[in-house]
Amino acid sequence: MEGDLNYPSCEFKKILETEVHLYISKSVLKDLSRDDVKTEIYTWQENANTVLQNSCIPMRRKVTVISYVKPIDSSWFTESQVDNTVLLIEMENNIEYQDIDAAGVPIFNGIIFGRFENGFKSEFCGFASASSNHFVARLKCDDDVMEHEIGHLSGANHDHKTLIEINQFTSINAFKAQRGQPIKPYSFGKVCAGRGTIMTYEPNIIHAYSNPDITFDGHRCGNPHHADNARVLREFAELYLAKN
Repeated sequence: MEGDLNYPSCEFKKILETEVHLYISKSVLKDLSRDDVKTEIYTWQENANTVLQNSCIPMRRKVTVISYVKPIDSSWFTESQVDNTVLLIEMENNIEYQDIDAAGVPIFNGIIFGRFENGFKSEFCGFASASSNHFVARLKCDDDVMEHEIGHLSGANHDHKTLIEINQFTSINAFKAQRGQPIKPYSFGKVCAGRGTIMTYEPNIIHAYSNPDITFDGHRCGNPHHADNARVLREFAELYLAKN
């Protein structure tokens, strides 16, 4: 990436490890080997942990389950159908999802579809549930898709521009009303000097959550009042670290 990008330095006494369980449609094996899929998934994991480190968040992702399920009907790949998709996969494959680990830390469950070019009825890479720790995503899409969706599940939101121009909310207040649950005022992404943090839809991404301690070409990539997703994720980690 061209430009002067500066991340904060940080050290942690403890780091929260969060498990990710992925359930992958067998249809992807028409184009990819199981080793190819595993390589893609561990690229997601590596990118997720780079984002967390760059953002000074005391947390790591670890994909501990990669399980193949019956081919999935792509028509279910819509935001409004995330929870129905999760239930359908569970029923058809006799799966019992794990929601928390032995220490009570949430486990994030992902339903993974095939390649972008296979014609799924959506322009997006993934969707997160509004009521559980589940997400759906395309396998061949942005390498940050897993962390972006887990960010949503942890309380992080898109930047204001994305919410208005792409998600088509009439205002930020309209978005908050639609969510139907409290939203932290600083839980939004940030665009800085033409680059977007991970919760934006900018074509040029900074591999970090919005954070006022990150700068790009002299511009802060966060604001303590309305764009500090790193704080949201940090508070998530600290909540569970305090219990263990």
